[in-house]
Amino acid sequence: MNKRILTTTLLLFFIASCFFRKQDIVETRYIVQNDCIVIKDNFYIESIDSIDIKIDTLLKYNCLNINHNLDIDFIQRFPIKFIDDTKILKAINCQISNDNIQLLSKFQNLNYLDLSQNNISNLDGIMNNKNLKHLFLSNTSINDSALAKILNGFDNLVSVDVSKTQINNISEEICKHQKLEVLLISDNNIKTLPNCMCEMLNLRAIGLMNNQNIKLDTCFYSNLTILSH
Repeated sequence: MNKRILTTTLLLFFIASCFFRKQDIVETRYIVQNDCIVIKDNFYIESIDSIDIKIDTLLKYNCLNINHNLDIDFIQRFPIKFIDDTKILKAINCQISNDNIQLLSKFQNLNYLDLSQNNISNLDGIMNNKNLKHLFLSNTSINDSALAKILNGFDNLVSVDVSKTQINNISEEICKHQKLEVLLISDNNIKTLPNCMCEMLNLRAIGLMNNQNIKLDTCFYSNLTILSH
């Protein structure tokens, strides 16, 4: 009798340990960090179900971090309500290109988007987002014309990071964007900036590090914070 009880107990313990071990493995696919759902990298995610996150949990947050996930197809399988409510999307180094950037087009209510370190030269596939305020595109292939189109397409931009891109010139068109507060254009080949930028009412700071031989009017130093070192 004692042997039967012992055997049954050991069997139940084995089953329970296997169950919890499986749960631990599944749950490592995401974490909640700084009020943001973080999908860990190095996972092949066939569907949102394989992340094993409850819908109720998902809908508590409006931030999604998919940094370093090299296959982003799964994001279109998130519930529509979560996509609509998401305000922050971080997608650094996700092998996003001009060919698949349209996968992000459903996120139409973002106010923060980070697409740094991706192989993109334009944002044509997601120009339908009119709420965007903070845009990060460092280490991409964005050039002068693409930046002009981005600024014209997103009317509410407050901060823009296009450091380490392919920008050589900032035209006077930028002075039309009076809501802009921070512009980061370091590590490019920019020689000068239009003086009308000194008159932009909300512009507070410009990042200019590693733009060799750049020449600026004195008004830039009296009215703005120049980040050049």
